[in-house]
Amino acid sequence: MAESKMIEAPRSVHDSIDISAEKNNIKLNVEIELTEHEEAVKKSYLWKVDTRVLPIIILLYFCASLDRSNIGVAYTNGLIEQLKFTTADQGNAVSIFTIAYTIFEAPSNILLKKFRPSYWFCFIVCGWSACCMFLALAKSSAAFILIRVALGAFESGFTPGITAYLPFWYAKSELGSRMSLFFLALPIAGMFGGPVAGALVKIKIKSLKPYEIIFLLEGAFTCIVGLFVGLALADYPDTAKFFTEEERELAVRRISASMGLASKSKTSNKQSLAALKDWKVYVFGFIGYGINNCLYIIQLYGPSIISTMGYSGDTATFYSGIPFAFGFVGVLIGVYYVNKIEIWKAYVVAVPLNIAAFAMSGFVYHNNTAKMAGLCLGGLATCGVLPFTATWMTSNCGSVAKRMVAIAIYSSIGGFAGIATPYIFASQFKPKYVAGNAYNLGLSCLTLLLVLFMRWYMARQNAYRDAHPVDVSHLSLEEQIDLNDQHPDFRYRL
Repeated sequence: MAESKMIEAPRSVHDSIDISAEKNNIKLNVEIELTEHEEAVKKSYLWKVDTRVLPIIILLYFCASLDRSNIGVAYTNGLIEQLKFTTADQGNAVSIFTIAYTIFEAPSNILLKKFRPSYWFCFIVCGWSACCMFLALAKSSAAFILIRVALGAFESGFTPGITAYLPFWYAKSELGSRMSLFFLALPIAGMFGGPVAGALVKIKIKSLKPYEIIFLLEGAFTCIVGLFVGLALADYPDTAKFFTEEERELAVRRISASMGLASKSKTSNKQSLAALKDWKVYVFGFIGYGINNCLYIIQLYGPSIISTMGYSGDTATFYSGIPFAFGFVGVLIGVYYVNKIEIWKAYVVAVPLNIAAFAMSGFVYHNNTAKMAGLCLGGLATCGVLPFTATWMTSNCGSVAKRMVAIAIYSSIGGFAGIATPYIFASQFKPKYVAGNAYNLGLSCLTLLLVLFMRWYMARQNAYRDAHPVDVSHLSLEEQIDLNDQHPDFRYRL
């Protein structure tokens, strides 16, 4: 069990929930048993969150995925030749973006707590969409790379920010399936991003080059979405205007008991230090590193790999959506199983599939069917396990304040995949990309070993806490929050 249970006395259907009285008696790391009436209220408020918050962040992730991956499309549609990119420039354009992204992730997540989420996400989305449009104006490789640095700085606040924002709205037991739905936008963007980009490169707009049209139009679309977010996105459950009073009070009580209420939490040096000192955060980060590396290959270099099969640049761009169609199926499978199985089991299935998939796409040289089948299998396994990675990390942090910093560290380590990989998948290593494919297989093996280790460690800790209960009722709520995942009632989600 990931959470211990606390059974309350039944409430009358006419009783109101006195949150101010109960707030002082909240127990942490528990899932509250509800009356029949409260179950109905819970379904009502969850439906509102699922239809008024979740679709907006899925749309945002769709835009982020398009804007992040369009450089791979640009590479196969004239960018390298037009701006006279060297091999180093090709690597720098991606890796320096990743470095900026990594540097600004932790500060961005801290700033998320300083501003209203709607304002913060509007700011960074409009910022990165402007950078995307400016890429169309770059006339040298140096200018292009400099704009990519700014793009990475703005976009750094998005994925870790949303991963931190979703738990504002859901109890721990509800988070996994919603996180899966959030990541559903990735394969959708991959499925349609390639064909859409393939269509855009055929549009003639005065003297604009095909890759310039991609950056300009996709950036403009994202900017419109960013402005919409500033107006439409709700900030916190205790301030959401679409709740009734009864729904709001129950939502706040359940979330407070499960993982803590975000609007009341404050980032502090103590909690930041707790995240920095927690070795488990770094292990989770390296697990994410291995998965992200597979994703980078499919997302950024899929068109280049497909072009080595003998297809033209625009045809390879169209075909690059095929692996993500399989990724879409993978995420749907993940949505179904995320609350039905222990998370580590998803890795034990997905990572070996990735090893087989990238062995096929990387080391079968004279069979295009096998290479494409490998990319498709890799899309299925990689996208299918992505929601589990974020859920596993988020569910096992503890307090909201620690989680904000821990997610940034986790995302930063996972983002390192974008630093080395661009250099070993540069065009000079076509068509075999031996070093890149060997590196990816080695990382996948390391990922599997780390997953098995974390499963062993957390199961051992859960068993110890079950056998040795500790009474912490003498501690204040704030003192209990500061214990994070070391709280005696905390159970790691396996």
